[in-house]
Amino acid sequence: TPSARFYKERLMSIQAFLVSPEVTAHPVTLPDGSVETFHFRKVSGADFRRYQIAYASPDENAQALAIQNLIAACLCDADGKPVLTKEQAGGLTMEGINSLFPVVLEINGRGKANEAGKP
Repeated sequence: TPSARFYKERLMSIQAFLVSPEVTAHPVTLPDGSVETFHFRKVSGADFRRYQIAYASPDENAQALAIQNLIAACLCDADGKPVLTKEQAGGLTMEGINSLFPVVLEINGRGKANEAGKP
């Protein structure tokens, strides 16, 4: 039978695939050209898939808010608490989206190459 060490090692390996509570500080250029540090956290695979599904949805309202909802899910304070509700995110300007969304993609392992927001 497997030992307790085996199970502990297995659990530690699985932890690498779970969303970390870690918060990442990242500089963001504001519309006026100044740079401020914002905090972000990675979302789960399920949350990212929700974004992808909404973005590809035939429902125009779902498409229109997909990016803003993902930004709201990722943007947080230094302690990891959300700082933007989905309702507030719906009011983001294009400048705000263009500044925040590339960082959201980068934090979630999608890189800067996918700035258009395509799944």
